[in-house]
Amino acid sequence: MEGIEGHMKNNLFQLIKPGNGNNQVICFPYLGGNVYAYNQFANSLHDDVEVWAVNPPGHGGDTNALIADIHTLLDLYFEQLITIIKPQAILFGHSMGGIIAYLLAQKLHNTRDYDLAQMKLVLSACNPPNEYEMNKYTSLTNDKLIEHLISYGGVPEELIHEKNILEFLLPTIRADYGVLETASTLEIQPIRIPTYYFWGENDSIVPVDSITSWLSYFDNELQVIPIENGSHMFISAHADVVAHQMEQIIFREEQ
Repeated sequence: MEGIEGHMKNNLFQLIKPGNGNNQVICFPYLGGNVYAYNQFANSLHDDVEVWAVNPPGHGGDTNALIADIHTLLDLYFEQLITIIKPQAILFGHSMGGIIAYLLAQKLHNTRDYDLAQMKLVLSACNPPNEYEMNKYTSLTNDKLIEHLISYGGVPEELIHEKNILEFLLPTIRADYGVLETASTLEIQPIRIPTYYFWGENDSIVPVDSITSWLSYFDNELQVIPIENGSHMFISAHADVVAHQMEQIIFREEQ
């Protein structure tokens, strides 16, 4: 717990867009990502929508030590999440962030202090946790890990040939894969929460079959929302489209 207390000195959840009402989206970044991953998405949303994003320990200029264990990370996030979350919050995670968002929803459910029926969960380009049980990316060599990141568009084009920069980023990537691999060992009890799934039509990393794989994690159906021409990193390439789809979810009950 000593490590968690040290991390708690920093506010990992940052308000990146104030809102004018009760609508709140809390964002969790993709593998290797940070709080800045959602800026374009947030700026594309209606003024009424409040947007928070988490900056994981050791990411995006944060000086805390990296965390490679799901238990430690969830405990850290949960302690801060409950200080900001609103009754009708939307937990939104892209790729790795979707797994974190789901596990935090499960943690909220287990406390029995939160009504998940009022909240929403939005998974985006996200395989379920058990997908990482056999994929030991943490054990790959630097070259193989870089090759894997490039294969799904996880490296900006301008950095593909900057090996020194990429190797500098690898400890962060390995820590995040450590989180995913430890998450794959968790015992999952299905939860009931209104759930939406953003799926990129051209995503080569998360096949449409992943949607079916997620069903055992819920006591309810998932509403699938295709992102036209979306590759795996559509959260960046099509941020305005994602924002529009999110607004449809937020304001649907008001229309």
